[in-house]
Amino acid sequence: AGIQYLRQENVIHRDIKPGNIMRYVTEEGLSIYKLTDFGAARNLDDSESFESLCGTEEYLVSLSSSLVLTSQR
Repeated sequence: AGIQYLRQENVIHRDIKPGNIMRYVTEEGLSIYKLTDFGAARNLDDSESFESLCGTEEYLVSLSSSLVLTSQR
């Protein structure tokens, strides 16, 4: 749900990794996961696209792959 919300708001996190996902356990034992650390995040305008090499090095896509991110609003 969190990633879906970010897409709807045209926000790109750019550093999703296990260390940026927090787990909260409710009194009923239900696990809720929350995405944290939006320091590298940015908004993407409706008509904007860009290539980005940003984030934690060990979680980056290899340089042989080209990421082109575009808004899907």
